[in-house]
Amino acid sequence: MNDFQALQREALADLDAVALQAHQASLSLAQTPVQVRNLALKELLTSLQSQRDGALEANTLDLETLRDLATVGFGAQWLKLTPERISLVRQYIEALIGLPDPLQVQSGTVAQSLYSYNGYRSMPRGLVCGLYEFLPEFPLLLASLCLKTGNSLWLKGNAETSYTHQFFASLIHAALDKAKLDPRCFYSFSGDRARPASDLLAPGLPLDLIVPYGRAAFTQAIAQQTQSPVLTPAMGNCYLFWAPSGSSDFVRTIIVDSHIGMPDAVNAVEKVLITPNINSSLLNVVFHHLREKGFILKGDEALVAEFPDLILAEPQEWSTAYLNKTVAFKMVDSLSDGIQWINRHSSGHADGLVTDIYRESQQFILTTDSATSFINASPKFSRLSSGPNGAIALGMMGRGTSAWGAISIKTFLKGIRVVQGMGTVIPP
Repeated sequence: MNDFQALQREALADLDAVALQAHQASLSLAQTPVQVRNLALKELLTSLQSQRDGALEANTLDLETLRDLATVGFGAQWLKLTPERISLVRQYIEALIGLPDPLQVQSGTVAQSLYSYNGYRSMPRGLVCGLYEFLPEFPLLLASLCLKTGNSLWLKGNAETSYTHQFFASLIHAALDKAKLDPRCFYSFSGDRARPASDLLAPGLPLDLIVPYGRAAFTQAIAQQTQSPVLTPAMGNCYLFWAPSGSSDFVRTIIVDSHIGMPDAVNAVEKVLITPNINSSLLNVVFHHLREKGFILKGDEALVAEFPDLILAEPQEWSTAYLNKTVAFKMVDSLSDGIQWINRHSSGHADGLVTDIYRESQQFILTTDSATSFINASPKFSRLSSGPNGAIALGMMGRGTSAWGAISIKTFLKGIRVVQGMGTVIPP
């Protein structure tokens, strides 16, 4: 039995003891030069290139299991790994390697003459727990972020990702071994029932951050089960307000572009709000174009009455994500009413406006309660260009979370202020 298998058996036996070891491993990892952490990432890159066929074969076994379970549709779309998706993961890791050390001390300003230095240092959160469904490359994405930021990682997928999960977990462990990093910084829990997710969410277990990834029902259920800090990634259910002055060509371009993802179109525009003075012929043009692109179109009662080809959207649909190529249109009286509707029903991570009127754009920016507002721009999500200055991102967060916007390197760090004195004290 190798070291990796021994660690997994140990994790199954005593989670509290393994959590303590994982925290110690994170402290060790944080003190490791960034060149060594990058070496582990480079080993992952090499393995992904040389063992790509093995990853695809493991994924094929998961797809066959999924077909046997008769749970196709959304799951099959996400689960099917392709050479293109593996290539994107490699680009993601390469981008991480190219970034400076996130754990270095940042210079600040002199606060008072008493101090010669005042700055801050970013430190790892400690122990991160990733729980996911269907997205097979998630272990590589999250493990790479944790390696770069010095965090230990516990990782568990669902039963449908079992073979691919185990394959990628072995690659991660091998990369740690070749870089001579502490193997206790990574534990993989397979998708079977040997260690259910509920065990990892138990009260008192010292997890510093939980990262769930999947459908809203999946992430919300995890958030409700744990007392540990938890991210709530948002996906889909993004709103676009189409102002009368806005271009219909631009509206349909934005909608189609936002749904392009491999495979998770995180910022997909699934709801469009319009006012009564939008020209019906322009609406028909947009509807026709979207149908040609394979979209299913829905509408509220007023629009279905005018356009019988639309499917009636049920009330609960305005607050939930479709996670497929479905777009629902709704009539509102004004931009103010539309903003109120967005603030109440959108997931709150990426909402947009198409308008030619500056005053409307400022009203939208100032009153929309969204993590990111897109004015005459596509909200299309990319893990390689979704953060400030093109920083990489794992996903996006919306309303109801401790932090909004891109889930990036900063999400996995905590700040510590550094104050260096001059050997003097303030007299009493």
